[in-house]
Amino acid sequence: MIKEDVTEKYDFLDLIGSGASGRVFLASVKETEPAKLQRAPSQMKESQNLLEPRKEEAKFLRSPTARSSVAIKVLSKENIQNSPNGLESLIQEVKVHWALEECDGILRLLEIYEDECFVYLVLEFQSEGSLMNGL
Repeated sequence: MIKEDVTEKYDFLDLIGSGASGRVFLASVKETEPAKLQRAPSQMKESQNLLEPRKEEAKFLRSPTARSSVAIKVLSKENIQNSPNGLESLIQEVKVHWALEECDGILRLLEIYEDECFVYLVLEFQSEGSLMNGL
């Protein structure tokens, strides 16, 4: 599903790359969920571990494996439309990400956003740089 406002969920932090097809930004997931729930000791059962949430509270806690940094590739719709193979290239890039989603070492495409001017591909962030840096 393509979403509309990428800035509702992400804060753009820094430009980390650019090329003919677009620019890539480091972004962080906005804090929208409480980091932990506070509960008075009187509300706890004697046998309950203080560090473990009750089942009904689990949905309010941020997953410890949640990624806080992502890479967002920003593509100009004008460039996509004016390029001879722009739309086909975008579709092919998305298909490749989907096809290789379960492969280790491949950045996963997490979400797609668009507005009037841009398409935003939200990808896992690899702090070591691109695959080409490792070759």
